[in-house]
Amino acid sequence: MTAIDSTSTDASDDANAAQHKESGLSNVLAIAGVGSIGAGIIHAAAIGSHSDNQQVVLTFSLLAAAQLAWGVAAMVVQRVRPSFLAIGAAINGAAVVG
Repeated sequence: MTAIDSTSTDASDDANAAQHKESGLSNVLAIAGVGSIGAGIIHAAAIGSHSDNQQVVLTFSLLAAAQLAWGVAAMVVQRVRPSFLAIGAAINGAAVVG
């Protein structure tokens, strides 16, 4: 009887650990999503002050759209894949390097 209780407790602990890990990742992803949305808003707002340079306007427009889209997706995504995280890192990394 003790072995059965121990096994069910272990399975329950594993499920709780997986849920806690997923919840932590969701929180981090939500923070990254809000940051990306904020950066997209800033880039969109900066378009007007750079209206004399069409290349900058185009760059800021594309960057703002990508950051806003990824940020919204990060807020609603249910399953996180490494490729999704890589896309977000590439978009926002390009803004930092860029």
